[in-house]
Amino acid sequence: HLIMLLFPCVAMEVYYWVSVNLSRRGRGGGD
Repeated sequence: HLIMLLFPCVAMEVYYWVSVNLSRRGRGGGD
């Protein structure tokens, strides 16, 4: 049942990654 304790952590990482990804794309995209 460790997944229940790790889920919140993973969710935060994914949410943060998505936020950064969208931010980069909004700025001008491109590498």
